Amino acid sequence: VVTNKYGVAYSRVILGDNLGTNRVIASSVGLIDSPFTFEADGLPASASQIEIVSGNNQTINLQSQSQPMVVRAKDQFGNIVPNTQFQFEIISGTASILTSQPILSNGNGQANAVMNSQTTSGNVLLKAYLLNKPNVFVLFNIQVLPGSPQNFELIDGDQMIATINSLTPKP
Repeated sequence: VVTNKYGVAYSRVILGDNLGTNRVIASSVGLIDSPFTFEADGLPASASQIEIVSGNNQTINLQSQSQPMVVRAKDQFGNIVPNTQFQFEIISGTASILTSQPILSNGNGQANAVMNSQTTSGNVLLKAYLLNKPNVFVLFNIQVLPGSPQNFELIDGDQMIATINSLTPKP
């Protein structure tokens, strides 16, 4: 780099794709205190990826809460991105999200939500996505088991008559 008429040299640098301190060393033959070291802090780019941390493929009972479904935001270089807004929504099945939304990721780029199963057993499919990029998402699958019977009701078959050691006339 050549100095200007005042003897000042300057240059812009592109920081690497890792977070933290980046160092640039400038030197010139014959300068006092040469080389010089400059530092710049590398911050993550905006979130462009989501990964599931935990909570996928759970099995829960009817009318119960899931374990937290945890996601992590990352930038295009794979760096964790804190303070990212997420949204969770039910795609299929009967359940509700209990966590207030949108959900802001913590210092580790993680956000989590809890759902409550309702009155129907089967699969619940949930989508977690970046609030500002809805096309960047992951899917959670939660299996909801039927509950235990609460009571029995006699429908038919009482007071039947049959020969011993043979089938009854009705089930």
